[in-house]
Amino acid sequence: MNNTVSINKLLVLSAFLCSLLSAVMASGEINPMYLILFLISIIVGLGMEFNYLSFPSRKMINLCAIALLVILLSQLRSNEIVEPFMKVILAMTAVKMLENKAARDYMQLLLLNLMMLICFAMVSIDISFILFCFGEGIICSFVMVLSAWLIKDPNAEIYFKDIKQLFSRLLFMFLMMIPLCLLMFIITPRIRSPFFGNYGSQGMSQIGFTDQVSLGGVSEIQKNSKLAFRAEMDRRLFTPYWRGVVLDLFDGRTWISLSNPTRQRRVSDNSNLVIQKIYLEPGRRKYLFALDIPESVLDVDAIVYENGVISYSGRNDGRRLQYTAFSNPSNVMPMEREGFRRRRYLELPPDYIPVLRSEVKRLTEGLDQPGKVTAILNYLSPPNFEYSLKEMSEGADALEHFMFVNKKGNCEFFASAMGVMLRMAGIPSRLVGGYKGGLYNETGGYYAVYEEYAHVWVELWDEERAYWVRYDPTPYSPADDWSPVDYGFFEAFFDLLDYQWTKFVLNYNLEIQGEIIQSVKNIISNPNSSNFDGFFEYFPIVSGVVFLIFLGIYFIRRIVTEDKSRVILLNFIRIMKRKGYNKHKSEGLREFSARLPVHERTKVMPFIERFEEHYYKEKEFDETTVRLLKETLKTLKG
Repeated sequence: MNNTVSINKLLVLSAFLCSLLSAVMASGEINPMYLILFLISIIVGLGMEFNYLSFPSRKMINLCAIALLVILLSQLRSNEIVEPFMKVILAMTAVKMLENKAARDYMQLLLLNLMMLICFAMVSIDISFILFCFGEGIICSFVMVLSAWLIKDPNAEIYFKDIKQLFSRLLFMFLMMIPLCLLMFIITPRIRSPFFGNYGSQGMSQIGFTDQVSLGGVSEIQKNSKLAFRAEMDRRLFTPYWRGVVLDLFDGRTWISLSNPTRQRRVSDNSNLVIQKIYLEPGRRKYLFALDIPESVLDVDAIVYENGVISYSGRNDGRRLQYTAFSNPSNVMPMEREGFRRRRYLELPPDYIPVLRSEVKRLTEGLDQPGKVTAILNYLSPPNFEYSLKEMSEGADALEHFMFVNKKGNCEFFASAMGVMLRMAGIPSRLVGGYKGGLYNETGGYYAVYEEYAHVWVELWDEERAYWVRYDPTPYSPADDWSPVDYGFFEAFFDLLDYQWTKFVLNYNLEIQGEIIQSVKNIISNPNSSNFDGFFEYFPIVSGVVFLIFLGIYFIRRIVTEDKSRVILLNFIRIMKRKGYNKHKSEGLREFSARLPVHERTKVMPFIERFEEHYYKEKEFDETTVRLLKETLKTLKG
């Protein structure tokens, strides 16, 4: 029975794993058809390596590679370079897999795989990036060692039992590098913007709304299951509303943010302000988000205006943002200091939907403001109207078609209908765009808010109290399907891992680094100081480094302990060296003993005989044998 395998076959399998890893990294950015063709190519290449198919000529391979490169590089655009580059890398990998490979070809495959990892980092550095890095490190180490072996001996083979040992040693070496990498991560100076920028086709999530919301437009965002942001805060008793943009002009199809407040919001004296730590996903943005009525924000270049809108004035480079928001947990907002322009919130296009105006007059005639509001809400409620993301009304008369024909739509149809009907009834109104709901992670203490929770609601002017009051006429939203009870254990656990990754890794910046350094200085200069916030905020990273160091020590001890025969032999050689007798590397133990003086030879022979009896007969070095050998070594020391 052959207990060996050729080095070349191991390299072929390693190259196949490398190729699969590249395909997985590219799967989120590339058309599935490219991936299918790529997988077929590498499977064919695998068949060639195992002699099921014959290799094509290298000339044909080179011509195909040049043609592919010309086609794919022609697709490069200044604002979208990652996807074409990923296609190029996959094409070159497929070409390499179809070649009759030498050692240098395997190294080139590793380089292509590393380039794919860099491309992946340009579009998404989520927690899966760590897994890809780990797989890359292990496979690369394995291939480099085997390639060097193949260069020396093209026909080299390795015992199956030695493959496991080689792999465990490489894994150990890789694990030993992790604490050093983490230390470098902590102390390396940060940059303020992404090093690679955001060039991926899917690199930036669609965050919230712009200053325009068209009928049927929010539904595209609601079909997006990507994360929008997380909000670290206490759990609310009621469904949270995350305020984004105020829309006050309606042209018959689109709501526009026409108001341009110049006054900053005056912080309320309410001591019940809710503090939220917001971790906003990457995206081009003009507005930020906060709970209910935002009062102020910290840690970001933004201003909270009197209408409760947080206007972002920082660098719009698409990076993640982290900020602290203070909100008044209320559904009412007092009048702006700059004055209330009633006419603005009653404007409608001339002669807009006369039949709807007649219907509003019929519903609200003779009622006071609360009665009018109740009548309009009841009119828009089921079974008269139905929530739907399918077959929605479109075109210039979308709202009229929704009201009198289709009677199905999503939140912007319901909110638009109520806003228009309120204005027709003489009640000032406006729309607010943001998010509704979120999954609450009890362990992490935060809400996870996804793009599908994008929502639009209504604010109307309460004449009696001089307040803007929130009303939500939509009978249903995607957030209603995702109650915290439905947040299963595994979903909550993995989302918590992703949250910790975002908080401690992706949001780690120059400012946080400075806080940690200052906190460490405070600890050194004044051990009794309680100002360790910056240090303890990132205590998980520090403790992780310490844990991995101890884990490395454990692996060292375990490996050393498992290879007991080698440790005992090295101790013997070291003892004899101290006595002035050096053993040559090519020299056997008995050859070495033959060179010793008679009195020394008499002392070492019991050790050599007992050691060789177990070593060459492949007997286990059990505890009794190890103890006896160690006792013999002690006599040699004396």
